[in-house]
Amino acid sequence: MNFYAHQFGQLVLARLRTYYREPGSVFWTFASPVLLALVLGIAFRGVESGSGRDEQYIHFLIPGLIGMGLMTSGLWGVGYSIADMRIRKLVKRMVAAPMNKSAFLFSFVVVRALVMLLELPILLVFGVLVFDLPVRGSLVLLTAVTALGALVFAGVGLLVAARVRSLQTVSGLLSAATMPMYLGSGIFFPSSRYPEALQPLLEVLPLTTVNDVLRAVVIEGAGLSAVAGGVLVMLAWAVGSFAVATWIFRWSD
Repeated sequence: MNFYAHQFGQLVLARLRTYYREPGSVFWTFASPVLLALVLGIAFRGVESGSGRDEQYIHFLIPGLIGMGLMTSGLWGVGYSIADMRIRKLVKRMVAAPMNKSAFLFSFVVVRALVMLLELPILLVFGVLVFDLPVRGSLVLLTAVTALGALVFAGVGLLVAARVRSLQTVSGLLSAATMPMYLGSGIFFPSSRYPEALQPLLEVLPLTTVNDVLRAVVIEGAGLSAVAGGVLVMLAWAVGSFAVATWIFRWSD
């Protein structure tokens, strides 16, 4: 157990160092949601969200941008990184370490969760100071939900990339996974605007649940009991995707 913990800790530190050595990636991770919020907030200042709640569009948007950041960071940050390491034969070299497979994969998941927890206060403070975003719920619950959302999409990213052998393939799969959520999970407008027949399909998408829970906590001030159902769905996605990814992952092609 001590060896596993030491190995896992070293992997997390190595992943963090690798991430922060890429200033372009760091900049866009933290700057792009703020820039989107600024531009759309100015363009739609004073406009209601159309969600059925008495709220401005920008107040609806910011939790959606948090969810979008969780999705893109998890799927692309983890999935693309795993595929890139496999192509450069770095994954195969881990066998000689010897490397615990679950520690190796979970280190990617944890690093993405840590990155998103750093992004959360930046976007929230920006929303509060610039657009009077009402953060009515518990900050502790919001932090926990954000961390769980990061685990969800990091797990899905692992699942997508577990056996992929080319960057072209993983890019196609990640695009196929993210596009329905970009359009249908309520980032920029309420998913309720889609026809009733599509609603069951939209509800299945993990980002739909994540966005619903984030908005319930931020905008409505919901407590844990009110979002327990959504949290359980998120837990199922996080645990299930990581378990399947670990099961099908192979060190070599």
